[in-house]
Amino acid sequence: MINLSTATLKITEEEWENWAEINNLTGLAVQLCQFCLTRKPAKLLALIASEILFAFLISVFFVPISLIVMRSLDLLPRNPQAIQSLFLIFGGIVFSSLVLFNTFLWRYQRRFKSLARLLLEIEKYNQTIDSIALLSSLENVQASIAQDSVTSLSLQKQEDLVKVLQTTRQSLIDGLKIERILRQHQQTIIQGCELIANLETTCATLSTVEIRDRASEYSQIINDALSINLAVQREMNRLIR
Repeated sequence: MINLSTATLKITEEEWENWAEINNLTGLAVQLCQFCLTRKPAKLLALIASEILFAFLISVFFVPISLIVMRSLDLLPRNPQAIQSLFLIFGGIVFSSLVLFNTFLWRYQRRFKSLARLLLEIEKYNQTIDSIALLSSLENVQASIAQDSVTSLSLQKQEDLVKVLQTTRQSLIDGLKIERILRQHQQTIIQGCELIANLETTCATLSTVEIRDRASEYSQIINDALSINLAVQREMNRLIR
């Protein structure tokens, strides 16, 4: 029976934003990059929501300020047709700003492909943690019905699972830190090399884990965690080439 504190194993949004040092502009670039990588509707909806918010902010700040300036200069139109034309001009300016911003964002997002891939792996990792919580609940119900005690095999499974998940979590953290260092300070090699060495050590640690009962849900979780670690390692190899 799996009995893990999944809340402490999850990587929260606040944590990965802190490790990767993501600001609002970087977040938009990552959203665009993730959509290009996955083509998932959910990623597109998140990007569209951000675009709508950006257009709203431009309108809120630009239009009132422009009206105040025009009023102070006595340039405000008074007939309905001229007012309609003025707001069409404002709409054109907002639209042009969006086009220019998206052109910049399209070029800017290319710098964050590795970060976008790492964050997708973090999503998979957190989904794996959610699967463990569900599996744990099901096993608890089955154990209570069967009135079974925890066997030595179950305890060994739990130990292996904790080891793999903790190692996977650390490899994702190291991956985010390495990406940030190479992105922000490409000349700073020493600290990045130390983290890469740590990442290689964690991957070597995972290779020593023996998967028991390969047909079980437990083994699938282990395999998912191992695949996440391999994806992180591949991404780091791309970065340091």
